[in-house]
Amino acid sequence: MSQGEADVALRLREPTQVDLIRFPLYKFQFKIYSSPEYIEKFGIPKDVSELHKHKIIAFGHDVEPSIPDVNCILDLIPKNKKVKTMFISNMYGVMRAIGGGAGIGALPEYMRISSNNLVPILPDAKTPKAVIYFTYPPELKGSKKIEALRDFLVREVNKEKKD
Repeated sequence: MSQGEADVALRLREPTQVDLIRFPLYKFQFKIYSSPEYIEKFGIPKDVSELHKHKIIAFGHDVEPSIPDVNCILDLIPKNKKVKTMFISNMYGVMRAIGGGAGIGALPEYMRISSNNLVPILPDAKTPKAVIYFTYPPELKGSKKIEALRDFLVREVNKEKKD
């Protein structure tokens, strides 16, 4: 946007540029998921204190994640506990590994769709919340096109929340 190549951006972190107009479009929480196959084979931890006994799927350390707190599941495991962890360097891969029965992991709740085989577990786990921001430069304030896009996205997000 700073180079004029885009009029708007959806950001998973609050923009640091103080002049950008920002609108919190979608608030979401991370949830802990597994798959029916993994649960059948290894069971469900009773609470987060048992996570270290399971295979954990997490986001790789070799790539800067675009979503803050993406590895929040690792923060729930005591540092003195050894845990089997598979690191994958993209969120789609993490979702597919969890849904495929490879282990337990944390994902933004919006990634759970009926076709991806994810089962929410540990509903009482203290997981972080995050926000997707709709941002645009101040020169476009009052633009009918920007307002129309923002309003469309708000309607779509609200539809998604109802489903």
